Amino acid sequence: MIEGLVLRTAPQLVEPFGIGVDTAAEILIVVGDNPERIRSEAALAKLAGISPIPASSGMTFGRHRHCLG
Repeated sequence: MIEGLVLRTAPQLVEPFGIGVDTAAEILIVVGDNPERIRSEAALAKLAGISPIPASSGMTFGRHRHCLG
């Protein structure tokens, strides 16, 4: 049932490789009826819980682990 709702509301969210219906539904829930509050892609990623986190103890730079979900 969720897949039908997501595809009807925002089919462009599931077009990129790796974005499934569950993640797209979570993004839609986070944005809700107030998309103006999301001012950047980074803000949306943080709210949806899909922003990259450091992959090490902080002694190296430029490496991130992507946690989806």
